[in-house]
Amino acid sequence: KQYKKKIVAYRLRSKSLQNPILLAITEDYA
Repeated sequence: KQYKKKIVAYRLRSKSLQNPILLAITEDYA
């Protein structure tokens, strides 16, 4: 569950970087 929190934060960060590939990968794990 702690891992999911990390992913959410990472997803928000990758949104700022505008990296759709990373977003797709994080969506897979979320």
